Amino acid sequence: MLNNNYTYYKLTYPKHIIMVKKGNFYISLDNDALIMSNIFNYKIKETNNIIRIGFPVNALNKIIIKLESLNLNYLVVAHEITSNKEFENNTYDKHLNLVINNKIYVNRINEIHKKLSDNINNPNIKETIIEIESILCKINY
Repeated sequence: MLNNNYTYYKLTYPKHIIMVKKGNFYISLDNDALIMSNIFNYKIKETNNIIRIGFPVNALNKIIIKLESLNLNYLVVAHEITSNKEFENNTYDKHLNLVINNKIYVNRINEIHKKLSDNINNPNIKETIIEIESILCKINY
């Protein structure tokens, strides 16, 4: 039921953060969940390949204030649309790209970590780590 409602609203409002009320929580899915997690540091849950975040109903006003300060379009749905805010200079794509770029960097960092871990017994690993630390110092490590 939640997924059907969410999908319906997402198709109608593709550049909005969709927040659907479910019990005492509001839920956002997929890319909206990633954006919300990035902004509010919410823990992402994944079940059946569906990414989601949830926050308590009483946090809604705080969420709305922050989304509006970022010029992010949003849609709040209880049984029907209860709030819809659209900005002329909507930043949805900007925030989605930020999340995607962060994910790409995290994946690259994880790959580097794996290669370093796999080569921990390599006699040159110490020099490699020193080089990496030197680079990190240049970017305020």
